[in-house]
Amino acid sequence: MTHHTALNYSLVPEALDRIRESGCDLTTRLPFEFLVLNASRSGEARLAQWKKVGWGNCLWTVPAERMKGRRQHRVPLSPQAMAALAEAMELGMESNGLIFPSFNKGKPLSDMTFTALLRRMDIQAVPHGFRSSFKDWSGDTMGENYEIATELALARTVGNAARKPYTRSELLGPRRALMDAWGEFLSNHHR
Repeated sequence: MTHHTALNYSLVPEALDRIRESGCDLTTRLPFEFLVLNASRSGEARLAQWKKVGWGNCLWTVPAERMKGRRQHRVPLSPQAMAALAEAMELGMESNGLIFPSFNKGKPLSDMTFTALLRRMDIQAVPHGFRSSFKDWSGDTMGENYEIATELALARTVGNAARKPYTRSELLGPRRALMDAWGEFLSNHHR
């Protein structure tokens, strides 16, 4: 297993504030915030499509072909994640159905976009490491009652071979509470 360089979760709100205050281009900042808010993998955020966002139920569906485990993943969107989407929509960032296209309209952001951002900002983490920050935060603040919800939020398979057939629920209620609390932590921690 590869260990990705991650920030201690207590430093993530400050890192996001630094990026916001840097004047970083919105076509990079908004998808990066979306990635962190949803504990997503880079490709999931970079290739997110408007047609996969449920505005009424605040859900984002990542199709199976974009997921590491090749299973559709539904993500409860926090108010902060919804605000990032609303800002992207307001700016007219959409192109070819992508929520966060690159400057080359219609093309997805490069897989190095977020890594380059973190390097420019001298933030000692890689994009995938923010998933670890989220998991550590959840373990420390939400407790073991949220352990399975956290694993499902990260789109990981839960349970051993005997238990997997019985783990059918997506636990959307607990996962929504988890993602809302994460969004709240990221937006209010230093303010």
